[in-house]
Amino acid sequence: MQKTFNEKELFSLRLKAALEAAALEKFKVSDIEREFNLRYVSGTVTPQAIYKWLNGQSIPSLDKIQVLAEWLNVSPKWLKTGAEDEILEPQSIIDKQGTESFLQLNAEHKRLILDLMHTLIKTY
Repeated sequence: MQKTFNEKELFSLRLKAALEAAALEKFKVSDIEREFNLRYVSGTVTPQAIYKWLNGQSIPSLDKIQVLAEWLNVSPKWLKTGAEDEILEPQSIIDKQGTESFLQLNAEHKRLILDLMHTLIKTY
């Protein structure tokens, strides 16, 4: 007999698929908690909440789904409902981290990094 999944279990499957697509499937609950809380400005979530999301026991609120979707580079609508056909192409973690780090620099340091990048491009 084929198992039918409830809404919470389906969310869990989509969340796991998004983590896998972003090459984060080996992340532990504590890793996901840390990365999520770095991005969530309205408070923090507990490891227990993350565990429940991953194990089909609860669905996060819409604001948390938005943060997850942005982090994992998927559509919030897809993550919440599964309505879209596919996961958006994940941006590489290195590109994402590099972009986030670059944006935190002051103008002078950004200019130095851009000059270095242009030099490297000309050299190689």
